[in-house]
Amino acid sequence: MGLMPYSAPASNIAFQIVCAAALGTNISKPEIITLFNTHLHIENLYSEYGMTELLSQAYAQPLNFRCNPIMKILVRDTDDPFSVSSFGRGCANIIDLANFSTCSFIASDDLCQVQPSGSFEILGRLEGSDLRGCNLLFA
Repeated sequence: MGLMPYSAPASNIAFQIVCAAALGTNISKPEIITLFNTHLHIENLYSEYGMTELLSQAYAQPLNFRCNPIMKILVRDTDDPFSVSSFGRGCANIIDLANFSTCSFIASDDLCQVQPSGSFEILGRLEGSDLRGCNLLFA
């Protein structure tokens, strides 16, 4: 059974907060954008990146996420956990100062590419890492 035809009003906005691993497939972000545009005719697609353990989220439209001023993504070398930089490619280390008096720093297994501007793209998960929970929300 395929997707039923649907054409969203131009003012509709969709938030994509699903991870392909949870669906048992490996689909890229550009493919997700194409699916939303082609099958649902939704051109205002935003993405959210965050974790249950954190209070802050980053948002993207369409590919590069941007953090709020109290959240920052650093890049950890996939082979050396003590090698961390402000930009480049590796695993995401997340600082979230909104988590005052709780867990403000998380070393994730999310692979990312961080730009010198601080914007970033999530590329997937480190091979062999645990799958994390995800869901899908239309707004």
